[in-house]
Amino acid sequence: MTSGTGLPDDELAALTRDFFADRFSREQPVFTRAAARGELPVDADPMLLLELIAGAVRMRVLFRREPVPADFARDVVDAVLPR
Repeated sequence: MTSGTGLPDDELAALTRDFFADRFSREQPVFTRAAARGELPVDADPMLLLELIAGAVRMRVLFRREPVPADFARDVVDAVLPR
């Protein structure tokens, strides 16, 4: 099968995985520093947090057609992480 991009689905999946693996490796230090400052639990799963934030943004923008406020990521994290 092919995606709407014209690429075969497996090729698009590989490109997407590579893109997000690169992004995650660049963002990992942010999560490490936040945990060190006590802003995140040391056992927080950074990939899960990114997936939850991305999913929330996708839902808000694509499906609900609403803007994403500046503090949206913080609000999502606060909603899913116990304090």
